[in-house]
Parts: sequence; structure tokens; C-alpha cells
Amino acid sequence: MTGPWLGSSMARRWPTLAGDRNRHRSRLAGGAFGALGLVALLLLPGISASSVVRYTAPYTGAIGIGSNTTTLVGCYHVTSVHTASPSTGRVAVWSQVWTNATTACAGHAKETSTAAFLGPTFTVLATGTYKVVYVWNVSLSAGVLNGSCVYVRYQRWLFGNLLDLTSGSWTLGGTTPTNLVVGFPPTGGCPYGTMSAPHKYVQFGANLTAGHTYEFYTGATVIARQGLGAGPCTGTPPVCQQRAEYMALNGTLLRMSLV
Repeated sequence: MTGPWLGSSMARRWPTLAGDRNRHRSRLAGGAFGALGLVALLLLPGISASSVVRYTAPYTGAIGIGSNTTTLVGCYHVTSVHTASPSTGRVAVWSQVWTNATTACAGHAKETSTAAFLGPTFTVLATGTYKVVYVWNVSLSAGVLNGSCVYVRYQRWLFGNLLDLTSGSWTLGGTTPTNLVVGFPPTGGCPYGTMSAPHKYVQFGANLTAGHTYEFYTGATVIARQGLGAGPCTGTPPVCQQRAEYMALNGTLLRMSLV
């Protein structure tokens, strides 16, 4: 399954990974709206079939990447932030949707945001089957900033893969990420609330080749569909009730491992 959060333009750019990594290196930093601490297994210079990869922050060689797409219908505006900092392991996704109208209006906003880590790298010494494991602790919250709740629906995923830098392909197949995806049941309606998952595993077996260099890849994505509308409008000239909602994804990547 190719994750919808990557977007077609982002997916097509993976064959030119070296250039993309440089462009993304300084794009995402810090975690202003949440913490996603990365605690993983420390990477060994060369990995054999009996080795265990361990990583802890700072994640030297890793980069933070992200994507964001928005669809607006009616009198809607969206502000979004997605951050990923390899130095701290923090990742967050945050968005705010609001109306700005002088007359009553209807519609919706659809926001797809992703924050992830690509890297660090390691070289395999012995061909064999290995197990890649990403363990996450995530939470999602949503609320009303102004006005009354109308409708909101969220879909959330965690995903993972392994990039073979030597062959330029992904371990789970293809030249674009066909990720292993772990999803949560969608939530919707009113009132708002929170969702948490203390331990969610993204894990898969991988046949790795001696002499090849690989790169870790894991992250989180959320699709938020929010329906607000402005109104009612009263007075002359009309004054309409303005509405605003927000969504925040936070969490901790507890472990990144290769066994």
C-alpha cells in the first residue's frame, strides 16, 4: 500500500534521493506543537545476521521530512505545521481550520500531513533475513478554538520501510515507498476528544544483501476532514459567527531496531 500522505509528487522524487535529502535537511526542525522522542538501537558500522542495531538521539545522518496537502471547499482557511528534528527525535503534526466570511457558508477542509525520519544508515556484512521493528507511542487531540463543534473526522497511520541506497529501491518493493502501514480506527463527529496508543508496532521481515547500505524510514500521518460553516448571521450589516478548530498529533518513537 502506497501511503496517501506521501503525495504523487513526493513519491516520484525518491530516485533522486541525494538531492531531496539535501533539500529536506533544514526544512523540518523542532517540535513546537508536540513531542515525538526517538529512542532506538545504537547502530553498528557493519551488520551481520547476529547483530542488533541500536539508536539513541541525536540521530546523526538522519533527516526530518514531511509533506502537506490541503483541499478547501467554501469559506475555509488552513494553517499547518509538521516538524521532525533528528537531534531530538521529536515529531509533530498540527493544523488549524477556520472560516472567514461575511455571510453564512458551508463546506469543508481536508488536510493531509506527515512527519517522518529518513535514516540513519548502516551496511550489511552478511546476506540474510532480518527483522525491522519500529515501536511508537502516539496521541491525537482536537478541539474548538472558536464557535461550536460541527463535524470532524480523522484517519491516522504509522508507517515504516527500509531504503536500499545501493540499489536505489525500497526493501518492501519498488522505487517509491510501498510502506508497511499500521492504522487506527477513524474517529468523527462531536464532541472532540483525544486518542492514545501506548505501544504500536510497525514491524516486518526483510531480506538484506551483504555489502548494501540501508536507511531507516518511519513516520506518522493524519488525514483530517473538518466541516465548520459560518453562521448564523445577524444584524445589518450581518455579523456571522466565526468558527475555528485544531488538530494535533504527538507521540514518541520508543524503539527503532534491526535484528
